[in-house]
Amino acid sequence: MGYDDFDSVLAAAGVYRIGRDPRRDRHLQYLSRTGRLRRLLPGVHVEPAVADRLTTRVLAVMAFEPHAVICGAAAAALTFWPELEVPVISVAHRRFSGRPYEGFQFSRRVIPAELIELRNGVRVSRPAFTAVDLAGGALGGDPIDRALRSRAVRPAELSHVLQVWPDRDGNKQRRRLVEDSAYGPFSEFERRAHRILRRNRITDWVANEPYLFNGRQYLPDLRGKRVRFVMEFDSFQFHHTRTSFINDRIRWRDMTLAGWLVLPSGWELINNEAEFLSQVRRGLALARPIAEPLLRAN
Repeated sequence: MGYDDFDSVLAAAGVYRIGRDPRRDRHLQYLSRTGRLRRLLPGVHVEPAVADRLTTRVLAVMAFEPHAVICGAAAAALTFWPELEVPVISVAHRRFSGRPYEGFQFSRRVIPAELIELRNGVRVSRPAFTAVDLAGGALGGDPIDRALRSRAVRPAELSHVLQVWPDRDGNKQRRRLVEDSAYGPFSEFERRAHRILRRNRITDWVANEPYLFNGRQYLPDLRGKRVRFVMEFDSFQFHHTRTSFINDRIRWRDMTLAGWLVLPSGWELINNEAEFLSQVRRGLALARPIAEPLLRAN
């Protein structure tokens, strides 16, 4: 994208940068002094009505420093977690050494080029990097869960991030969460269940892969590879409305009518590891073998 093209993108979003035409620059500064524009960053002014929008603020960063990279919570909101609140936009830059600016946190760090993408003129860290990056902080595994649920990343991509970015504070926690996400859990509940199963060498299953049951496509939380066994993790976080209650019963009915043994599981079962393992083993033993290839949904 050329300079003129990007200026058009900025103007369409209500963002204006100083430095091209002295007469135009003086007019922008006048509008800012009189309150008709608002200065967000040095040389970057925006229309007040859009000043608090995330898209406006990240475009202001690009106008201020075109080689910067949006990362952290802002990158998550722009890619796989749109409802995430972003009070401060984290920005990475190879040589940045300026003073702090309200609502922005600039840091001097290098993000490998393969972990950066361009979205509508904004350089942003890729979802896999963003999820792993955030997992090193207070959010824990939630960013990884959300990235996996959104299908924005695959487990292998999470591991690759740690391979190309090995030396970073917090990587011990990140590595543990990435390893626990190898089978694609969608929540902390599922991650804990996967950890228990793997630790006890029960691995003949897949998680959250789309398949057809009784003519409908579902993502069973855990499905046997060689036997018709499904375990559904009934977490209140995702199953607390009447609609989700009804939908769960429909999917369990369809799976059962397709010849599958369906075992719902809640936190109380996961908290009793011995009982959880016993029920999984019994379920796998009781389930019918898959005699023919299962019809996989496209």
